[in-house]
Amino acid sequence: MKKQNNFILSLFAVLLIASCTSRDNVIDDVLDGVENGAVLRTTQVFNADIPLGDETAVWSIEIEYQDVLDGAGLLSEVRVYAGFKDNNDDGVDVNAAEVIFQTIPAADFSPGPFDLPRAIITLSAAEMLNAFGLTFDDTNSGDQYQIRLEVELTDGRIFTNTDAAGIITGGFFASPYFYNANVICEFERSIATDYNYVQYDMGAGDGSGGQQATGFGPINGTITWGDGGDISLVTTPDYSIGMFGFVWGDSPATNGMATIKWFCATLTPQGQDQYSDSYTYNITNVSGDTMTFDWINTWGDIGTVELTRADGLNWPGVFGSD
Repeated sequence: MKKQNNFILSLFAVLLIASCTSRDNVIDDVLDGVENGAVLRTTQVFNADIPLGDETAVWSIEIEYQDVLDGAGLLSEVRVYAGFKDNNDDGVDVNAAEVIFQTIPAADFSPGPFDLPRAIITLSAAEMLNAFGLTFDDTNSGDQYQIRLEVELTDGRIFTNTDAAGIITGGFFASPYFYNANVICEFERSIATDYNYVQYDMGAGDGSGGQQATGFGPINGTITWGDGGDISLVTTPDYSIGMFGFVWGDSPATNGMATIKWFCATLTPQGQDQYSDSYTYNITNVSGDTMTFDWINTWGDIGTVELTRADGLNWPGVFGSD
């Protein structure tokens, strides 16, 4: 029994040594890959995406510099570039070539937990768009701010994403040198609430999408958009927001469970009313707690609505609310 225990202990020791040796070899291989260069590790991502319409939005990360000397003396500076990629096929091309935004000298880096130089990089959406000659109105969900890092060493060598191998960009060092800050739709607050409305310039449709009479209104009242089970969906008791009752002397335009889909800066009525007509809302202005939109249905009924939140809160920033 004693011999058996000694054998097991000896075998465990051999396996332990083999395991440590194997792990050390992997790290050695990684270090061999960067022995003649440098890496910029991504240690923290504070803000990875840019919410659509948020003029205060920033992209921000923390990086750590490492080289064969453990960051002691080879780092000269890090340069930060950014460009813009238009991923929306809307007939308007707003792609922007990259420009340089920051130069971070070695002196601006501070020692991290492992005594390697670290720095925080922050770019605001506003400053990037200004440099590109674009505005927030030019951006849409799915577009990308493309950020690239470039490190220069004291001997003049330069490294960026085109120089880094896979073991560097996606492995232990997490050093891609290149980042996509996606433009996303962020649901800042629910739009399921009570509203006060004023509607004017209403017109009665002629059945073919045109109008047989126009100039009705104004009217005013209140309407409640209810919770549709998802923050991006609300229920409505009347697609026409009072127009059917005022112009036609009819019951509200609904199908019993009428809903409106909220996507980014758009509101899209879902389904059809009791006459199988569908609706389109076209937002023309948002200021604070009031949204103005024109609507039309497939029969040709039309109207312009000013919809004001009864709770006094502003419409979510994604709508471009002032």
